[in-house]
Amino acid sequence: MKPISVNASHRIVKFGKRASRIKTEKAVEFEKEFLLHLRQYSELKSHILEVYDPRMFSIQVEAYFYLNEADFFTKPKKGFKTVSQKSMDLDNMIKVSFDQIFRWIEIDDSQVTKIITEKIPTNDLPTMVFRISLTKFPELFVVQPESV
Repeated sequence: MKPISVNASHRIVKFGKRASRIKTEKAVEFEKEFLLHLRQYSELKSHILEVYDPRMFSIQVEAYFYLNEADFFTKPKKGFKTVSQKSMDLDNMIKVSFDQIFRWIEIDDSQVTKIITEKIPTNDLPTMVFRISLTKFPELFVVQPESV
């Protein structure tokens, strides 16, 4: 399925002097479809939850967003094609997808300590691929003051 950008997932609505963000219809439909895809991985979800111990592990996610080349590249009249500014920002695609995945897994996405991600052109339909791994806590980065 095609990813959705965080920019398209919410809109601002004013209530008197107050403003609030609400989900767009596009976001609601995206969430329903994404949840249907995730349900086929319930066995993997169970396995992750059996092994996951937040006192020992953090989470690493690999995310690959395949976008159709017509959406990925510009259509130059002359010269070279470039990555289109309309091809969605990678960081905006990550946020919406991760919110869905980690709500479904029932683990807070603050536990993610490493993200490897790519936006890739394809001649096929848009697709999202995710790999979630448990990883030992990262090493503490210790900074010691200089000796005088």
